[in-house]
Amino acid sequence: MFTSLAKAINQENKAKLKFTDKDNIYTSFRKTADYLAKITNFSDIAVEEAILELEKLYLCPKTILFVDFTNEELEIANFIQRMEKYPVKPLKVEYTTKESGTKILTEFILLDLDDKYRTKNGRFYYYPQYPDFKFRYMSYSRTYGYATILREMANSDIDLYESNRLYQYIKNLTYGDGNKFKSRWSLDKIIPENEWNAMPRFDEIKTRVHGSYYSDKEVNPRVILRKSISGNIVGYKFCYESTRNNSIEKNKILNRLSDFLNRAYFWSLQLEYNRAQEKFTRSPVWTDKQYINSGTIAAMKSDPMNRFFAHLELDNAVDLVKVRQFSKEVCLLMENFLPVLPDTPTLRLRKLGNHRALGMYVAGIFNTIVVDFRADEDFKNFSTLSGVGVQSFVHEYGHFIDFKYSDTLLSQSQEFSKILREYQESLTEFAEENALNLKLEYLLTPTEVFARAWEIYLMDLGLVTPLMKPTTVYETHPEYAAFKGLKSEIFMFFDSFFPELKNKVKLLNNLQSEPKIIPNQIQNEFPLKEVRVGDITSFVLDI
Repeated sequence: MFTSLAKAINQENKAKLKFTDKDNIYTSFRKTADYLAKITNFSDIAVEEAILELEKLYLCPKTILFVDFTNEELEIANFIQRMEKYPVKPLKVEYTTKESGTKILTEFILLDLDDKYRTKNGRFYYYPQYPDFKFRYMSYSRTYGYATILREMANSDIDLYESNRLYQYIKNLTYGDGNKFKSRWSLDKIIPENEWNAMPRFDEIKTRVHGSYYSDKEVNPRVILRKSISGNIVGYKFCYESTRNNSIEKNKILNRLSDFLNRAYFWSLQLEYNRAQEKFTRSPVWTDKQYINSGTIAAMKSDPMNRFFAHLELDNAVDLVKVRQFSKEVCLLMENFLPVLPDTPTLRLRKLGNHRALGMYVAGIFNTIVVDFRADEDFKNFSTLSGVGVQSFVHEYGHFIDFKYSDTLLSQSQEFSKILREYQESLTEFAEENALNLKLEYLLTPTEVFARAWEIYLMDLGLVTPLMKPTTVYETHPEYAAFKGLKSEIFMFFDSFFPELKNKVKLLNNLQSEPKIIPNQIQNEFPLKEVRVGDITSFVLDI
C-alpha cells in the first residue's frame, strides 16, 4: 500500500498509527490521514494538488482549477487573513462544466497552515460583510493525508463513485463534522436470509390482524409477530425489504472501508518493521567478516548449500560438524521441496550477537537469511542439531518468499488480508484476556504473520524437518495458536501459490532424513579431502 509515498517517507519521523476500541471508521480514517502527513515530506504544491482532488470529490465530475484573485477579491482575502486568529493561505478555485467550460461556481479556500481547523475540514463559512462569497476552511496536513488515502483507495480497486452511497460516505469522511451521527459508522443488525425468507408476509396474515394499517411503501412487507403464551398474536412489526437491502448495502460499504483501514494499519506496522531493519543493515552481520580462518573458508567453499544460495558465509565460531548436519537438512529441503525463486538469497551462519534472535531475514539489496548457531535452551533436546538455532530457517525462508515472490509483498496482498485481520483480532484478544505481555506490534507485522502462517501451513502439510520448531510450539505458543481458526484460509492461500507442495511433501518424507552427498556431486574446481570427526564425515578443500 501507499507505494507512491516510498520516496517521500521521512525515515526519522517516529509517528505511529494506533487504533483503539473507541475508534470508529471516521476517527480511524482521520488518524490515518494525520499519520500519513506526519511521516511524509510533502510540499505546498502537493497540498494544493490534494485540495483539487478533494474539491473534485465535492462536485464531481466537474472540472476544477486554481485561478487568480481579482483586485476586489484580493482585498477580501487579505481582510479575512487579518480577521483569523491563525495563519491561513487564501486560494481561489473555479468549477466549470467539462463539455462547454461554462463557469458554475467560484469558491475561496482558506488553507489553515497551523491545522487548527482539522475537525472542521471542508466546512463552508460565510461572512456577513461579503454575502456573495463563500469560504471553505481546509487543514494543511490533513487535506494532504485525506487525498493520499483516496488515491490509495483508487489504487486498491475501490471506485469512489461506484455507488451514490459510497460517494456520500467518502464525503462524510473528508468534509465537515463526519462524526456527528456516530450511528452512521456502526453496522446495522440484519435479519439472516433464512429467517427473512421464513417470515410471514402481511397478505398471508391480514385476516388475523383486522383493521391494521401499514405503509404502501411496499406491497407485502414481512411481519415480525409477537405472540402470547397461548399463541395468540398480540402485536407485530412491519419489516420492509428495502430497509433490509439498504442495511445490507451500508454494511458492505462499511466493511470495505474497515478492511482498507486495517490494511493501512498493517502497512504502518510493516513500515516500522522495515525501519528497524534499516538499523540492522548498518551492522557488520550483513557483510562477510574480514578475518575467516582457512578451515572455515574451505568448509564454506565446499559446502553443497552453495548450489542453492547466491553466497554462503560461515562464522569462525560456528561448529563445523553441526554445520554439516544443517547443510544436509537444508539441501534436502531445497532440492526436493522448498520453492526456489530467481532472486537467490545469501545465507549466513553465524552468531547474531546483540540482535537476540535465532534467525533474521533482511530484504532489499541485502536479500540475506541469517541463522544463529548459538545454543537455544528452548530447543536443546530437539533432533540431532541440539544447541543450534536452526529451527528459524523455514521461518526466515518464509520471509524471503514474502519479499521476493513478486514485486509486492504477499503479506500485504488482498488475498492475505482476511488472515491478517482475523489473526490480529485473535491474538490481541487472547493477550488481553490472559494479561500476556506480548510484543504485539512486532507479532502483528504483516511479514511476521506471513512467516508464521507459512510455518503452520508446512507443519499441517506434514513436513518433518529439524529446521522448524517442535509441533508443541505451534500448538501451544500464543503467536502460533492464534491461527487455530484460520487453518482452511491458510491452506487456501498457500495452495493457490504453491499447489505442488502437497505432493512434494509426501515424496520428501519418504527420503532419508540425512541424504548422501558424495564428492562428485559437488560442482567446484578444487580438490577435496575427506575429514572424519567422530561419526561424521565431511569433505573440505585440500589447500
